[in-house]
Amino acid sequence: MRIVSPGHEEQGGPLAEAFLTRIDAPSEIKERVVPLVKHHLAHLQTVSDRSVRRLANFLKPATISELCLVMTADHFGRPPKPRVIHAGVTELRAKAEVLRLRDSAPKSILQGRHLIARGMQPGVQFGTLLDEAFESQLEGGFADLDGALKWLDARN
Repeated sequence: MRIVSPGHEEQGGPLAEAFLTRIDAPSEIKERVVPLVKHHLAHLQTVSDRSVRRLANFLKPATISELCLVMTADHFGRPPKPRVIHAGVTELRAKAEVLRLRDSAPKSILQGRHLIARGMQPGVQFGTLLDEAFESQLEGGFADLDGALKWLDARN
């Protein structure tokens, strides 16, 4: 016999948030738990550099390391399945380690100071441009400052 619950990961986020609100959990707990619940099946998807960067960003302030613990606990809590770490969790953890995203979300490479150094004047357009740069970074458009500056030059 097997119990399945398609879509429960999407529905679980709001349910977890409602439960944590009902028990008056601190907002710091809600901010960490809800994304972990929403993404606890991410190890069943294809693991790529792009997917891990995006996942780490979605989880913040929680981490991929914490997510892997939740995924493992979820898997272990389904007897009679054997208590082994799912291969997808191992693959996700390894990819996050290579990308240095196991314990933190990606940080924007391109900063306002780089725009100023290129002669741009601070203003509203900075936010839009930096958001676009970060989106490109998450997509794999660049991975270092040289790449970010080349992206900026091509954009302008």
